[in-house]
Amino acid sequence: MALRDPRAVIARSTQLVASLCRSGHWRAAYLHVEDGVVTELAVTDPAGTKPGNRLLRHDPYAGAVVQDREPLVAELDPTAIGPTLRDLVEETGITHAGYIPVAPRGELHGILSIASRGIAIDDEAFTRCRALGNVVESALGLALAHHELEMKANCDELTGLANERGLSMFLDAECQTRAICILAIDLEGLELIRALYGSGAADGIVVQVARAAAGVLRQGDIVARVKSGALVAVIAHADQSDARRVATRIHDAAAKVSTDGIGVTLTIGSACCGIDGDPHRTRKLAEQALCEVERVGRRRPARCGHFPDTHWTPRI
Repeated sequence: MALRDPRAVIARSTQLVASLCRSGHWRAAYLHVEDGVVTELAVTDPAGTKPGNRLLRHDPYAGAVVQDREPLVAELDPTAIGPTLRDLVEETGITHAGYIPVAPRGELHGILSIASRGIAIDDEAFTRCRALGNVVESALGLALAHHELEMKANCDELTGLANERGLSMFLDAECQTRAICILAIDLEGLELIRALYGSGAADGIVVQVARAAAGVLRQGDIVARVKSGALVAVIAHADQSDARRVATRIHDAAAKVSTDGIGVTLTIGSACCGIDGDPHRTRKLAEQALCEVERVGRRRPARCGHFPDTHWTPRI
């Protein structure tokens, strides 16, 4: 199972465990337990049922596996389960289930579940499923380790934001088929703070500004730290008016950031492109707009035109 993406390993695991059992009567799922909720991350079912979820307190079988970290086979007792699991049982028609904990690196990540309709899970079938569970556990451990390395390679160590590499990957993967606006953001005064108060104070300001900027973005937008005192925000499905509103929110949020009365001022340049535009060129235009704002000494966002041949013009 040479898969590097944890999600792909999880999806493949349900397919393989279902293939070990008789076709048409079995439903395999990968369960993730968090904050008292059991969520099916992946499901393989010839009957076509979809992933569902239930409260952990309504699923005594998953609860036992979470507590004991031991595999479990059971005939589902309608009187012992709660309403949210009962709804899933009625919807899927399952009557028996086996639960196999998956704990790469010794920590429970999820539960591989195999359920049947009107057929008891015999020892031989469950033994095969447990053996596969060991393989899944090993493969998932490798995939998670690879994912962590990818995250570290794509994230700024100080702030946790995307770094230059992560931003470039996002622009290539997510921004080729939708209109976007890009904000180039400079933290003015950071070098003076570093010289007067030390690197610790300057880094603290950067972290707070990064959090403030990320906190006002919409879902699906990102902000990256590309240099010591430079951020880039990408706003999806946006035009210039959206860019100005977001820039104002970022500016206002950062204005509230201070450590012992020390803070920075943000200067922001923006540029937009349509669904057929070049996001990397749009970023360069935003950075040119930022330079123009700094040149004229303004503290308002400058904007660029939407079209490839339109030159940026600062908005005063």
